[in-house]
Amino acid sequence: MMVPCLICGKDASTGWLLGLSPSPDSLKVALCAGHDTAENRTLAAAAWEKLMHGEVARLIQLHAVPFRSRTPYVLTVRYVDGGSESTPCVAHAVFENMALQVTPPEGAVRYYLLRYIKSFETSAFAR
Repeated sequence: MMVPCLICGKDASTGWLLGLSPSPDSLKVALCAGHDTAENRTLAAAAWEKLMHGEVARLIQLHAVPFRSRTPYVLTVRYVDGGSESTPCVAHAVFENMALQVTPPEGAVRYYLLRYIKSFETSAFAR
């Protein structure tokens, strides 16, 4: 698959690319050699940021887990590099063996990448 130039649409896979290496080409923004300027790189960075926001929103809609319980509990995450974090939540789930999705009582979903987590456990919420 080719990565089109943001400006002219020609194949820019050998030009300036912005995106994460393991991601598909559809999640990358590029500039061909003829359009690789500082101004166009700024435009490309803004376009890539907008693309990433849209992709994250799409994935959240696709994989969001509905509230299972309105009773808050504490989720404690222990990290591979040491340290831990405890947070009150009303739901949590692991999806695609990649991330831990945590929903705190206020409802703003957060994600933790599993590769950084040694373990996690739940306990009763102390009032």
